[in-house]
Amino acid sequence: MTESLATGGPADDATEIRERLRAAIRREIARHDPTDDARQPLELIVESSLRYSEKDGALSVTALDAAGNPLAGGEGDAGAEAAIAAVLAELRRTRPALFKAAAVPDDTSGRDGLAADGPAPERDWLDVGSPDAPPAQGAAAQTAGTRPWPAFGAWFHRQMPRWRTAAFHGAERLDALRRRLPETLRGAGGTARAFLNRLPPGGFANRRLALGAAAALVLAAIAIYGIARTGSPAGEPGQTGSVGEEAAANRASLRGVPEVIDTSTLSVKGQVVHLYGVEWAPGGGKPEDLARYLAGREVACEPVGGTNAHRCRVDGKDLSTVVLYNGGGKATPEATEEMKAAAERARQARIGVWSR
Repeated sequence: MTESLATGGPADDATEIRERLRAAIRREIARHDPTDDARQPLELIVESSLRYSEKDGALSVTALDAAGNPLAGGEGDAGAEAAIAAVLAELRRTRPALFKAAAVPDDTSGRDGLAADGPAPERDWLDVGSPDAPPAQGAAAQTAGTRPWPAFGAWFHRQMPRWRTAAFHGAERLDALRRRLPETLRGAGGTARAFLNRLPPGGFANRRLALGAAAALVLAAIAIYGIARTGSPAGEPGQTGSVGEEAAANRASLRGVPEVIDTSTLSVKGQVVHLYGVEWAPGGGKPEDLARYLAGREVACEPVGGTNAHRCRVDGKDLSTVVLYNGGGKATPEATEEMKAAAERARQARIGVWSR
């Protein structure tokens, strides 16, 4: 490594250590010759698999597998190199499509070249290959993925903001109608009485007919009033003030530690955020997979004009691209070329939604 990972005292805070470790990750990834569009996803995957701390003035780094068991590591530069290399070796074994070369040319590492060919992995995305994962679980996972409940849950969360706005409008209209109904009935009743008083004396039959007409007039007045209230212009200040503010809030930029709803949907500060360019599909993985990947990190989400989706970034990396690269969903027609290329790479590697 060109820059030592040894700490130098109080001036070396957690941010500096993290940046040095990220630089080491980038150098090691470059040695493994990844594909052009795999570099950023690999950086995030490797970093989320490392745990580091200061020990006796030196940085101690440990690599963990998907089950949380240590793979390799140690203190100082050598320990960091070993930890990063262990994660990349496991990724090369389980995700060969992420790399161009069949093996890393390294005479000093003592590692044998790992073949890029092999059976397509059937694990959910972000599972970097627990060595004791039972291979027989593939069929059960596929059967569970075909059930409609996960799809319904994701769709329900995406529709919830629109339903909340519609319910708010409906409640205001019903409340206004309830307050003005007595006045409307009094006006209709007065009109009916005036109509009856103008009738010439002609016996009971004429008055009975007139009463029927008056009742129809009252009902028509109520119906017309209700239709007018339902179809009132959206710009009336009494009805749209708070709803407009809520809609503006939903379209504002969001930043915070997200709650994962599914692999294409987050909840950031109570707002449902759909990842731009990502369509949920069975087999994309469990919410816990994405939550473990984010590892409590903050995301920054910007709304995309003309859609109900956001582009979210974690540590400067596009989250939609990472999800699609790992087979966590399918690319929508509006997805960027980079996102579509990431989804195509996942399809070729037969991972996530493409594993069946």
